[in-house]
Amino acid sequence: MQDEIIKHTKKIYKTAKEPKHSLTEKLKEISIEIFIIVFAVSLSIWLHGWSEHRHEQQEVKEFLEDLKVDLEKDVHDLEKQNSYLTNTAEGCKF
Repeated sequence: MQDEIIKHTKKIYKTAKEPKHSLTEKLKEISIEIFIIVFAVSLSIWLHGWSEHRHEQQEVKEFLEDLKVDLEKDVHDLEKQNSYLTNTAEGCKF
């Protein structure tokens, strides 16, 4: 990415120093190069953000799936404890 920015920046400098082009041609070329740089950087930032968001969503999904498994195990354990306590309480009745 940096190499591309450097390449386009050098092209801007070369275009600005070119004596055989008119001022309007220079401005046009420089504007195009600046647009290319801004577009490339913006696209890169957007793609990085999108990729980061997908990664975070995957982590959230894995966390929630693990949480669901843990909660199901806890419910099962509580049901076993409840059954044990109910049976123990019935056995203590005279």
